[in-house]
Amino acid sequence: MTSAWAETHSMFVDTLFSSIEWKTRYALDKEGNAYPLELFKAKEEKLNLLKPMRILSIIFVATFEREVHELAEPTAEKIIELAKANYKKFYDLSEDSVRVLSIPHIYSWQSSCSYHGYGLAEIALSQWREYFYKKYGYIVDNPKVGKEMKKAWQWGSAKDFQECIRLATGKKLSSQALIKEITMTPAQVLKRAKLRLKTMKAVKSYTKPVNLKAKIKMVHGKKTITDNKISFEVMAEKYAKWMNNLNRLN
Repeated sequence: MTSAWAETHSMFVDTLFSSIEWKTRYALDKEGNAYPLELFKAKEEKLNLLKPMRILSIIFVATFEREVHELAEPTAEKIIELAKANYKKFYDLSEDSVRVLSIPHIYSWQSSCSYHGYGLAEIALSQWREYFYKKYGYIVDNPKVGKEMKKAWQWGSAKDFQECIRLATGKKLSSQALIKEITMTPAQVLKRAKLRLKTMKAVKSYTKPVNLKAKIKMVHGKKTITDNKISFEVMAEKYAKWMNNLNRLN
């Protein structure tokens, strides 16, 4: 499938686990206390202004890469000049920087000229999540969402990216949902979070054993930390203990 469609699925899972609904339900500390809403509020108030930077950073790389490939006679000097010019354009900083040249995607044949796929995925992700919230009211612990996503995954590369989005959401690809998401004020985000948590009170938590129908190994270098031969839960517990010990050593 296209990188944009693949990344849409990947980012969807990221937003699932980073959502206030999942955190307050499953991200428990050692004493079993839930992720506090106060922490969510504090983080939102401090970092809200940075939300547009995610999509701008993607546009930054994609624009630079396009301009490089449009050069009739590319030279090291011209490429460095483009790197500095785009850094100033998208980050509005006084200092020059060639930071974009440290991004490995632009050098590898598998990923060159595909960075814009992340940007398209960000747009599609916001549109898909908005679709699910409007249709069902919630995403976490919603088997109906899983069924729709499973169907969408099966399209693979049989359909192009924009057709996949249209079939998945019932609408053409649009940046409106993303723009709405990154321009919300902290107060608006907090209000929405409280409404979503209220909805989740009527939704049962998942308590059954986790079976992903896959052989999983958690590794560190050449060392296998744990696997799911016994169960996913045993694997998760062992990995958590290993991570906690590692944090103490650091």
